[in-house]
Amino acid sequence: MYKYNNSYYWEGLIFEKRNLWKNLFLDLPMKKNSIFINTTLINYSKDILDSNWASYNDIKAILGFLQYIYIPTGFFFVLNDLQEVYVTLGTSEVILEEFNDQFDENIHIKIMDKFVTELNTYWELNEEECKIKLKNFCREFNAYWKMYDEELCINLFYSVNEIEKYIFEADISQFTEVVEEEIGISRKEFHGKFSDIYENQFMAHIFLNFLNDSVGYIEY
Repeated sequence: MYKYNNSYYWEGLIFEKRNLWKNLFLDLPMKKNSIFINTTLINYSKDILDSNWASYNDIKAILGFLQYIYIPTGFFFVLNDLQEVYVTLGTSEVILEEFNDQFDENIHIKIMDKFVTELNTYWELNEEECKIKLKNFCREFNAYWKMYDEELCINLFYSVNEIEKYIFEADISQFTEVVEEEIGISRKEFHGKFSDIYENQFMAHIFLNFLNDSVGYIEY
């Protein structure tokens, strides 16, 4: 059994005040196989946007973070129509039971149950299979929220090049120059500055700070 597939493991990290949402997971050095994750919670009607970028070294750690931290927290945020984000802890079963008691027949709870059940099937997959499944999961998860005033969004990236393409190419409605002006760096500068972050841990921190401070959430 993976240590990441345990709510007590994640509760322990929260009680230790470890930052799971942004920067380097557990301050572990970035590697060439590190996975980048961008998680976002939005309430358009209240003008609330909480977006974070982090780097994890294990796809199963990402899976655990999504199942035990992000999804319960995200649905709690939506169901309670909150002004702030509060981390929700506990097993998926207990959290779903509490949500059902508090918000009877809410469609979001049924969807949360569906998403958590889907994630549970990924634990026995190998690394590459899990990466593929989670990419597809993120697309389905993000698509669900497009019709609501609240939005939860997860994006996974398996390389710096993939992030570069996402930032500069994903929105065909905007010229590259507009994107460059918004984030304060040209694509050429981005490529030159961040192409070797795996060999330079100082630059790895700079890169994640840049993603959190200058890029944040990009809606495409």
